[in-house]
Amino acid sequence: MSQSGSVSRAERKRLAVLDAAARLFAARPDVEAVSVDEVASLAQVSKATLYRYFPSKAVLIQAVAEREGVDAAQWQAPDRRSQIVDAAMRLIPERGLRSVTMEQIAEAAGVSPATIYWHFASKDDLVLAVAEQCSPVPVVKDALWGGRTADAPGDLRDDLRRFVTAMLRHAAGRFEVIQACLADSWASPRVAGHIMRSIALPMWNELRRYFDAQTKAGRLRKAHFLPRMLGLAGPIWTYLMARRALAGMAGGADQAKAVADGAMKLEAEALTSGDPTSQLIGFGPFAGMLAMMAASGAEEAEELGTLTPEELVETHVESFLAGNATPAYLEELRRRDAAHAGSGQTEAANGK
Repeated sequence: MSQSGSVSRAERKRLAVLDAAARLFAARPDVEAVSVDEVASLAQVSKATLYRYFPSKAVLIQAVAEREGVDAAQWQAPDRRSQIVDAAMRLIPERGLRSVTMEQIAEAAGVSPATIYWHFASKDDLVLAVAEQCSPVPVVKDALWGGRTADAPGDLRDDLRRFVTAMLRHAAGRFEVIQACLADSWASPRVAGHIMRSIALPMWNELRRYFDAQTKAGRLRKAHFLPRMLGLAGPIWTYLMARRALAGMAGGADQAKAVADGAMKLEAEALTSGDPTSQLIGFGPFAGMLAMMAASGAEEAEELGTLTPEELVETHVESFLAGNATPAYLEELRRRDAAHAGSGQTEAANGK
């Protein structure tokens, strides 16, 4: 009898959880906005008791759907997590990583604050998800190796062309976000550590492994890794910064002069403050140079603003190879290009 009573009490608790969940789901069609704490509170049971009968929220949702005779798919909202990350990627460059709030991101994503906190317990958690979304590590691996191994790397020039093109395309829509995250990551040791461990170091290690493989294959000269890595990746970053700056200043000389004056005024204030580590020192001349370029020719600024990755790849890759490839590989490229040019001329002659 005692066992029967115990089972009955257990079943009553289980039904109370189902009833509470059904009521909350009916009140809020977006079931992701309903927390387990709310269900447990309405059912007057502890979270531990709730999880004893329903090990996860997904199991609870399915149980309620079966009892109500409805398709659980109707409660499946769009991919809220992706919506939230996309909204954060839009707002972070506009408002700054430190200034933007979770409530603002929730509003931009079209979800409630409860929903955003269901997916991300803190702002740091959301920033980490944004960083993962922007991470170039998978792009770097695919572009450099193309399915090959370190024992048999692909053709160096072809790989580098693919790498530079892929990186520029990956940066589209992400560059401003990456800048904002890097600039403010110091405010959160957790975010800074994650970016370093999960993005920066893996990317550098992949480049190091690739350079080592091509050096062993006789295509790259021996050299220290850091200068070589900066020689390949640095111009890409500089191009993206210049393209953004010049595109923004293509409106005319007045705007360009205002940018230059403002930048140099800020730098003067930084210098007089006595803080030699100020990030503003050195920015004035750079911004002034860009502003003068825009002022002297809006057409040049507009041209850079619309420059496609393909138009940059050839010059950058050839410059990198000129300074880093072995003489033997450069000679191989010259023979290959000469043969290709000769083949093209023959085809053109035959076409006539």
